[in-house]
Order: sequence, then C-alpha cells, then structure tokens
Amino acid sequence: MYIRVSTETATVEDLQNLHRLHVELDGVDDRTGAGALVAAGLGTLDGDHAWLPIPALRAAGADTGTWPADFDTMIAYARTQGWVDGDRVRAHVVRS
Repeated sequence: MYIRVSTETATVEDLQNLHRLHVELDGVDDRTGAGALVAAGLGTLDGDHAWLPIPALRAAGADTGTWPADFDTMIAYARTQGWVDGDRVRAHVVRS
C-alpha cells in the first residue's frame, strides 16, 4: 500500500500489498506534495517521512476477506516499531 502524489492529487495505490507502506512524490516538490496530502485527507509531510491517518487508510481498503485483519497486522507491526502516534502511522517518503 502506498500513497501516490502527482501534480496536485494524492491517491492510495496497491491496496493488497500490506507489507510496504510509503508515500511516493511523483515529480512534485515537497510543498506541492504536502498540499496534495492534506487536501486528500491522507496525511502530512514531516521531512523524509509522512504521517498518515490510519482511519483514512483503512477506509481506502476492502472490507472483505482477510484484508481488514491483514491491515490490522500491518498497523500492529508499525506500532512495535514506534511508527504509530495516536491514529497516525509514519511512512517514509520516496521522491522521484
């Protein structure tokens, strides 16, 4: 799962891959990327990381099969690493 930011939009992509979580700034600078994340309700930039709202990520996914449990497992792992703060999870930022 990752958030792709291009031009002035941010979308959640690759929802079935719950083994990776990151934000891709696809040809946009940090200022534009930060604005797109906030406008989409998908988080905030913080240097080389982003803080993503867990409820928004959950809402983007499928509420069927094992997806909800797999998502909870991903967040539980992030929590053990210190990457969860309240209802937000930290993800690294990839710039291209």
